[in-house]
This record gives sequence, structure tokens and C-alpha cells, in this order.
Amino acid sequence: KQKLQETLQAMNFKQLVITTDARLSLYGAGKGAAIIVVALGTGSVAMRLDETGAEKQFGGWGFTAGDLGSGAYIGRELVAEILHQFDKDDFNADELSAQLLKVIGNDRQSILGWLKIATATDFAALSKLVTDTIPRRQLAQSILIKAAAEVERLIISTEGNNQLPICLIGGLANVITPLLSNEIQAQIIPSKGAAVDGAIYLAEQLL
Repeated sequence: KQKLQETLQAMNFKQLVITTDARLSLYGAGKGAAIIVVALGTGSVAMRLDETGAEKQFGGWGFTAGDLGSGAYIGRELVAEILHQFDKDDFNADELSAQLLKVIGNDRQSILGWLKIATATDFAALSKLVTDTIPRRQLAQSILIKAAAEVERLIISTEGNNQLPICLIGGLANVITPLLSNEIQAQIIPSKGAAVDGAIYLAEQLL
């Protein structure tokens, strides 16, 4: 951020603001109104804009300690569950297991090699194996229910003492929304715009 700021300052902009995509999504979704925005993609992050105009971010800690309920989380849960089955003497790969093992390897050495270099993006790519098998696989359902529970926990933390509209965005929003509690679903509204709309909104405030 500092390097970018130094570079852009040399271009003599009248005003300059460098911010995150999470913040842009916050203002894109609500156009400046008080709102909670939860982004569910490879990672997970939430932001709150309250009635006083105060902003706060929740989550967004990255794959090692966070990204709960995200695509990376779902992929990691899938790998963990399948490897638990893989270790059993009577393991017999079903369709979902076979699809996963095609990606990560079908023997211990290959799997360990994949795990050693796998990134959050690699794990997130596996989430499609889970979402594409619903409702045909009990394992896929249970993983998504766990992911939705983590998203709901993130939403509750973000709300605090504020009762605000909630907007879920990102590739997993439509998958996770039906699995949330009725109370949370009742607060969910459509997004008014995307991150680029948030950038335009914030830029207009500088005029």
C-alpha cells in the first residue's frame, strides 16, 4: 500500500484514497447506507457500516487462521474428511472421493506432495466438487452445513448490538444463504452494486 501510494502521489492527483476490496464492496452494496456485507469467495470477510458512519472489518485473517465458511474452508474440510476415509482398511472410493483423489493423488506420497504446495486457491477450487454434488452426497451436505454455521457466527459477530440489513456477496453467497437461520435470512437484502460502484461512490464523496 505504501509503495503504491508513493507511486501515485508522484502523479499529482488532487485527492488519493487507497483502500480494500472489502471496503469497496461495503459501499457498493449499500451506497453509503448502514449495512453488513459478507463476502464469500476463496476467503471470507465481513464489514459493517453502522448508523454513525463507523466502519469495522471482521474476519479476513487469511487461510491459516481464518477464512471460515469460505471456498478454501470447504475444500479443506473435504480433503480432511476424504483422507479420514482413505486411511481406513475398507476404503472404497465413491464418486466424490474419486473426483478428489484425481486432483490430489491416489497414494500417500502423491497426496503429501499436493498438500505441501497447496494454496488457499487450490483448496477453494475443490469446493466446486462439494457444491456440484448437493444434494446427492451426505458428506457434501454436512460440509456445507458446517460452512454455513461458520458464516452465521461471522455475521453474529459483525452485527454486535446493531440490527442492520445484511448482504451476502461472492461465489458462495447463493449456496450458503439457504442454509442460514430464518432470522438471519430475514435480514438479507440484495446488493445495490458491486465493488466498482463502491469505488465510484467513495470517489464522489471527495468532490
